[in-house]
Amino acid sequence: MECSDKSINHKTMKKLLLIFAAGLFLFSPAESKAQAVTKGTVLIDAYYGFPNWTKSLLQTSYANSGSETNISINGIGPVGGRIEYLLGEKIGLGVDVNYTSASVSWKESGTNDVGQPVVYDHKTGQELLRAMAAFSWHFVGSDEFDAYLSFGAGYRNKTYAYETNEPGFIDSETKGLIPLAVRLAVGGRYFFTDNIGAGIELGLGGGGNVRGGLAVKF
Repeated sequence: MECSDKSINHKTMKKLLLIFAAGLFLFSPAESKAQAVTKGTVLIDAYYGFPNWTKSLLQTSYANSGSETNISINGIGPVGGRIEYLLGEKIGLGVDVNYTSASVSWKESGTNDVGQPVVYDHKTGQELLRAMAAFSWHFVGSDEFDAYLSFGAGYRNKTYAYETNEPGFIDSETKGLIPLAVRLAVGGRYFFTDNIGAGIELGLGGGGNVRGGLAVKF
């Protein structure tokens, strides 16, 4: 079911990417001689993304479960940052790093060695760290607005963990099989001052389908 849901969402996101890119072309301010970003500009973005797919899957899996009690589901991210340097008027090269985690903890009733009732703690989840080199093409710009297409590829470190105090079970930690992260995105930044602004991005791949946050340029 997870694969099917993601496949549907990916198809939807592809359509949204195209609509968003077309909107940036049509409704962004006309280009002017004064550009928000140009050759030599350094851009720094701090962002938070949505959705956290693992947290959503855990919520779906455990919401109607009848065998566990005191279920608690937590998640962080995707949260991250990006730094980019414009090699030319339109072309930028940078690094994008982001982190995502999700976990579920619960209690299960049992008996100890002498038959007394005992409640045991269980927790499972995953952490995901991505570090990607990102290539960007800035296709629309004015003195306040910057729109871009971006492609990134790099390293992905996924860790699965399980912890419990129930006898007969052991704590475990395993790594993901595919250490590759990729991302295709379209986004825009609007600068309120000469150096500070806000950005929004739609993308497929590592770091959230939608992300937004603070943008700074030098």
